[in-house]
Amino acid sequence: MGFVIDVPETTEFDQDGKKSLQRVINEIGLGPAQLVVCFVAGAIWAADGAEILIIGSVTREVSEEWDLKAWQRGSLVSLVYFGILLGNCLSGPFGDLFGRRKPMLVSFL
Repeated sequence: MGFVIDVPETTEFDQDGKKSLQRVINEIGLGPAQLVVCFVAGAIWAADGAEILIIGSVTREVSEEWDLKAWQRGSLVSLVYFGILLGNCLSGPFGDLFGRRKPMLVSFL
């Protein structure tokens, strides 16, 4: 049996005499499926953070190799942040269209 999270309930039953959604969620509790979702989402968040951390050293090495000017280095870093912005803005609508699993798996590529 999973963990039970107490959610304050307004009513035990809805207008049709069925159990309220809050009551059902409370009874089901937190199980392995929710923990897997938290782990996968955390892994995606960590990968995004790692990308931001290494962008400085990668940009420095690439700029020396390709003899980039300062504005070109800045543009390169800005493109990374623009990609993160675009990915964050599109992930919600993609999740609505294709379900949550496929966009999360594609985000690891």
